[in-house]
Amino acid sequence: MKHTTLSTLAAAAVLLAGVGSGAALGSLRERQDTGSGQRSVPVQSAELVCPAPLAGSGSTSWVTVAVPPGARPDAGGGPVTVSPIDDERQRVLTASKPGVTAKAYPSGTVPPLVARASGPLAAGLTVEQVTSTDAGEARGLSATPCGPAAADFWFVGTSTLPDRSAVLYLTNPEDSVAEVDVAVYGPEGPIESEAARGITVQPHAQQRLRLDALTGGRSVPALALHVMVRSGRVAAAVRDQEDKNLTGRGVDWIPQTTGPAKTLVIPALPAVDGVQALYLVAQGGDGTARVRLISKDGPYAPAGAESVPVTQDRVSSVNFKLLRGQPVAVLVEAQVPVVAGLRVTRQVGKAAEAAFLAATPPLAGPAVIADARTSSTFTTTLLLTARTADGQVKVTTFGSGQPRTRTVRIPKDTTVTVDLAGPGKATQYAVFVEPQPGSGEIYATRLLQAEKSASFTLLPLLGARYTATIPDVANDMSAGLSPVTEGQ
Repeated sequence: MKHTTLSTLAAAAVLLAGVGSGAALGSLRERQDTGSGQRSVPVQSAELVCPAPLAGSGSTSWVTVAVPPGARPDAGGGPVTVSPIDDERQRVLTASKPGVTAKAYPSGTVPPLVARASGPLAAGLTVEQVTSTDAGEARGLSATPCGPAAADFWFVGTSTLPDRSAVLYLTNPEDSVAEVDVAVYGPEGPIESEAARGITVQPHAQQRLRLDALTGGRSVPALALHVMVRSGRVAAAVRDQEDKNLTGRGVDWIPQTTGPAKTLVIPALPAVDGVQALYLVAQGGDGTARVRLISKDGPYAPAGAESVPVTQDRVSSVNFKLLRGQPVAVLVEAQVPVVAGLRVTRQVGKAAEAAFLAATPPLAGPAVIADARTSSTFTTTLLLTARTADGQVKVTTFGSGQPRTRTVRIPKDTTVTVDLAGPGKATQYAVFVEPQPGSGEIYATRLLQAEKSASFTLLPLLGARYTATIPDVANDMSAGLSPVTEGQ
């Protein structure tokens, strides 16, 4: 990328005001004894990777950094920096205070970006990328969290049908070459392809792979991908686009799904008109999966989709409609371990838009939404589901001005909707979502939608990294340990 373009990006960065001491959100967790020969220590460094933003005519992309309040920047470390993956010296934006939300407005061709932090600002660091496109094949809203490099990823719900195009992004932020294998599954089972094995990703570079190349040119209605890193580490993301006659359901990123389990929860989808598609892949033999939708009034079985046969290494799918006009989370209880994903379709008049959700673990601690907006153009809604017991969640919006906090109670096995508003007059802000002690399991979704069109995007929330678990050492010899980095 040319230096002049990067200068334009840096000049476009906007830093919203800090939020004072952050006492409303509490302080960072101190070192804790887990009681199992291990202990939790604060995360001391973080590195989060954003795939190259979607760019094109009429597109605007935002890369948003949220640093939750509570840290003491005077305790050491440096600012959060966001730079192109191939040149750490060229900073797109920086954030030097806790409780500050930093925004950039890239345009044109933008490389993959890496957000880095060390010291107090690393704990809870959250970065997100959102793109808005007015028209054409990629119209609508798309969003993806920027995540740490890792060694194993699952993505469920994409396709290589003629009116769909999908791309796998593999990004290597490290100094050594990474080698990756991709297992591809369809309704008929594994799809063998030489192109999916031994993929090399050069240091500080990104590899983009069209899924039709990984399927040998086959037209497959439903796909699941298991990305396995054989050496090194990468960040992985999947972009899915429906582009039939330039009037398809737009483009969005498919979130990573949690690994195989017998019981899975897909955080709530909004109350939308349209046919919703659930995809399951068995990874422990054949069996049956029971499906329940968790609404405001409690769980119910979707008509015609109550039970889904699942087969080892095959993608099973079932369609359903929301009969009660309410947001619902999806509960999957299977006889064998499965992975799960959901394609959500929103119909508004003759226009339609698609977004994706994936199964997540319950929030074990606070989650952060980096990009929330409430204006004449966009609205943001938080969908919360409680399982195992009644839930209680503290929701704080922060950015400019004083944080705004409210407590939300969710009865067991129900889903509730929280319309968000920024602190003061802020139209762009971040959100801190914190399950309270004694709460049941909490699952959460961020809905970002355009006010005057069908455009929307969904983000299933994952817990922000505040602490990491390390082996306990006699006589407190932790001073000799290396700093804990997010993603390790």
